[in-house]
Amino acid sequence: MAFSSVKLSRISGGASAANGVTVYCYKDTATDNLATISGSGYFNGVTNIRVGDIIFVEGSDGRDVYSVTATGTVTVEEYNTSTTTVADGSITTAKLANDAVTADKLANNSVDTSALQANAVTEGKLATAVSNKLLAVDAVDSTHIAANAVDTAAIANGAVTGVKMATGLLPLSKQLYTTTGGSASEDVSIGGVSATDIVLATLHTVGSTPRQLDRAVCAAGKVTLHFSDDPSNDHKVNLLVYRP
Repeated sequence: MAFSSVKLSRISGGASAANGVTVYCYKDTATDNLATISGSGYFNGVTNIRVGDIIFVEGSDGRDVYSVTATGTVTVEEYNTSTTTVADGSITTAKLANDAVTADKLANNSVDTSALQANAVTEGKLATAVSNKLLAVDAVDSTHIAANAVDTAAIANGAVTGVKMATGLLPLSKQLYTTTGGSASEDVSIGGVSATDIVLATLHTVGSTPRQLDRAVCAAGKVTLHFSDDPSNDHKVNLLVYRP
């Protein structure tokens, strides 16, 4: 559609430059949207329109405010309110659209952790590149964790394996193993054990057909028990594995 003078009202100002800025109101909610109304030359029919004049507009798809930037072929642009016209503290979160504040609008290091509520920043609010790099492998060491910050409640049961234990701190494994029989040698699967670890093995219970435990040897992921003969399935062996 086109400009209609009957839809235009002059709110304030005069027809001469001496009267300063003239303020208009234009309302067309039936036919023209804001993109059409703000198009070049739309307001050519306004008499004595001047650069700097303000036009409040309500179109078919919403409202906006424009200032005149050129005459002849009348050109308008969205009127921008400067920070000096906005009262301190007047912009609340309710006035901000979702995702309105982008990273390029924040100064470097402008947001510190003390300004964030607990759990306020979710992974959905982080760029994909950041969320995928939240923690690199082995990125968190003792320098990133306060003394005594991690208690047993924060560690899943069975989560700490032998490879995460400091050398000689605790046994990598301790158990009472019952033989399965069928051979004079048996492998006991123990995750995290390596060939350089030390195993202490003693007979806890001798089965119905007594056999002697000759030696125990560590290998990758297991301890191999060597008996004087097949121990059947009723010998019990105490096992302690340490990392030297």
